[in-house]
Amino acid sequence: GEGIGPMALRLGDGRRIYETTGDDYRRLGGRDFPMWYETADDIDRWNRIMADAVDFYVLNQSFDAGGDTVVYGTYLYRYGSVESAAKRMQRHLDQTEPDPGFAHYEILDLGTFGDESLASLETTADGSIAMAAVTARVGTLVVQMLVQTDSPPSPATLKALMAAQIACIGNGGCTRAISYPARKAA
Repeated sequence: GEGIGPMALRLGDGRRIYETTGDDYRRLGGRDFPMWYETADDIDRWNRIMADAVDFYVLNQSFDAGGDTVVYGTYLYRYGSVESAAKRMQRHLDQTEPDPGFAHYEILDLGTFGDESLASLETTADGSIAMAAVTARVGTLVVQMLVQTDSPPSPATLKALMAAQIACIGNGGCTRAISYPARKAA
């Protein structure tokens, strides 16, 4: 089938340098593509992340936003059925504790994207790193957008990025990269 890579929202503009550190299929048509440097433990971890996805695409970019380092990532999963995609989405909905390395976890109210969605914010104990995640299901696709910064991104920034990402899915691909909407949380 058609690949999902073109549906990943990419950031880019003439104002700053965006470094792309990953822009690859980890799985396509059920076939896995591990990176040459990965250990067996790395591959096992990716297999747990991909679970029963038919396709899995990863895009990671980073850039400096006025002294604030931003790491942006989009994970796109395609499943064989809506039920399988909804099961994956439920794993995100069931999370109530922060991921390793983070001390605080909260649900953000950003409205609904796609068929169902969840937004969350995790921060380190000292508040020096914030990781926002917005995950949405659109039919058989699940997209997880991650934004890691030195300070929490604003809800408006997260909404703008996810709205653009959902539009890319709806259009079957992104026609161009967008600028990072660099508004800070109040």
